Amino acid sequence: MKPILILALLAFGSPWCPADDLSGPNHSTIRRTAWGTLFYDPVAMGSHQYESKVDEVRIKSSAGEVKVLGSDVNGYRLSFGNDLLTIKTNFSDLEIRWQEKSWTLRSQNARHTLISNAPQDTVVFERNANTFTIKGAKGFVTVNTNPGVLSIKSSAGSATVTNYLGSRSFSGVALDQIPYLGRGVFISFHGVGILLDMNQLFPTPEVAEWNEWKPVIGQPFEANAPR
Repeated sequence: MKPILILALLAFGSPWCPADDLSGPNHSTIRRTAWGTLFYDPVAMGSHQYESKVDEVRIKSSAGEVKVLGSDVNGYRLSFGNDLLTIKTNFSDLEIRWQEKSWTLRSQNARHTLISNAPQDTVVFERNANTFTIKGAKGFVTVNTNPGVLSIKSSAGSATVTNYLGSRSFSGVALDQIPYLGRGVFISFHGVGILLDMNQLFPTPEVAEWNEWKPVIGQPFEANAPR
């Protein structure tokens, strides 16, 4: 599996980038934000027109027009006809709302709480020195790092990764069976994707190479999801 690039917190960046490694394979980043990215898949979109201004992006295709308005300071507003998705920040809180769906991230010191109703879950991320814990409705995972040894305990079982003199060994439950080890939360909005990047907000370099672009909760981005 390919290693994941652990991102530092990013301020509002350039208005558009080509396909890159910020939002996932084959995805073009529309906006880089302090909490993740807004992006789309230009190939899956088919024939389309992309227009970008300072605080506005329009993507027109045969399906219609998606508008992305806003900034990190003022929040974002995504629209497709009468359908609306909003992203707002309030001090250390981030709130995403789309129709009856909502995702809220509350951050305080080394603790982050993700509250979602799509799917229904409350996930708590905590770090203390060389140990981090993630727990929610699907179970828990605790990762502890000592020289040469990575110890993982979870509701799915335990695993150990040992490095010794250039060799590495694995034992215990398969790492892809452990809950909440992933990149973040992906939201698909009429061909545009929102990535709430937990590896950016809550870096977990100990397990980054096994996370790839798996969602922490919910589903991966679906460019052709029903609209």
